[in-house]
Amino acid sequence: MSDDHAVHPAESDSLHFLYETLRQQHMATPPNELVARLAQKGFRDGEIAQVLHRPETEMTHLRTGETTDQLTRTRLTGFIAACEAIEKLTAIADVPTWFRTPIDPARQYTPLHLAAKHVGLELDYAAGACDANHTLARMKTWWIEPTSS
Repeated sequence: MSDDHAVHPAESDSLHFLYETLRQQHMATPPNELVARLAQKGFRDGEIAQVLHRPETEMTHLRTGETTDQLTRTRLTGFIAACEAIEKLTAIADVPTWFRTPIDPARQYTPLHLAAKHVGLELDYAAGACDANHTLARMKTWWIEPTSS
């Protein structure tokens, strides 16, 4: 991780607090509006589907406003809240590109994989509370193999 977008590690708590506040606020927003906001930010359907643990084909249902299960809603509100918190409290200018950038150039793991598997770890990484090696070490406790996005 480069220092150009890191904030002081102590600010990780602020990032988590803002994340939780935003997540709660978004719980009342219809899923199709949240998907549209993520698309406006530059996320592709396949990336959103990966975070939601849903097939990309289901994105059509979310876009049309069909109801969704609570777990999908929770993942969706969490992902957009993470994106917005990172935008507001870090110097990361292009959040979708940051989510696609490998944590370690020698590996294919990205913050998008973190968002799909371990909510909160991407916030710590964005805040600079953990570097690439520490992030990857924390991932090893639950990670098997990344899926392509």
